[in-house]
Amino acid sequence: HGAGCVVLSHLFHVEPGAKLTQTQTLWLAGAQQGFILLAQLGILASRSTFSPGPINSERMPLSKVFAKGVLAFVAGYPLIFLTGYFWSLALEAIQHWLAPQLQTPEQTVVQLISAQPSTGIVAVSVLFAVALAPVNEELFFRVGIYRFLKGKMSARSAIALAAIIFAAFHANLLSFAPLLVVGWLLARAYERTGHAGVPMVFHALFNLNTIAMLLISSGSM
Repeated sequence: HGAGCVVLSHLFHVEPGAKLTQTQTLWLAGAQQGFILLAQLGILASRSTFSPGPINSERMPLSKVFAKGVLAFVAGYPLIFLTGYFWSLALEAIQHWLAPQLQTPEQTVVQLISAQPSTGIVAVSVLFAVALAPVNEELFFRVGIYRFLKGKMSARSAIALAAIIFAAFHANLLSFAPLLVVGWLLARAYERTGHAGVPMVFHALFNLNTIAMLLISSGSM
């Protein structure tokens, strides 16, 4: 699922290239989110002054936060889809002509959903992907990393670098380009609205859409 899973797979005694069980996948995903949360708590405990203050201190009604998040996702999804499509074609061409040995497996959670899991596994996966991960990762990548970078450089440079870090964190070549676009759109939405809830809604809708498409393609819906 992400860079953390490379380390966590060793902790759970998963051999490189081995197929994870559904239970192992959920444990890895949960542990990864736990590590992100611990990192955030560590930053708060240190009372770091490196990050600038909130982008916008004005209160925004939850209905408006949700509406802006939905609009940002709808507006950005065509770009995400086209990027993913052409990126997959480019990787296929590279594999065919230049690097037949290049491996481009799907993200671990994507493999899990595609394998027609049980209803319970799907429910827990949706909980992780739609409720936990968007909040946890937006606090870490946008409120934490992006604001820190913005304190060191221009907003445009910070948005670009934060997007690269976000995509690289997931440690998956097949999804790198589309996640780069997602990270850019999320940071842009945060910068424009000044409310972390907007990219959280965007992120949740993106994950929900991904799971729904996987379930439909696998015949589980």
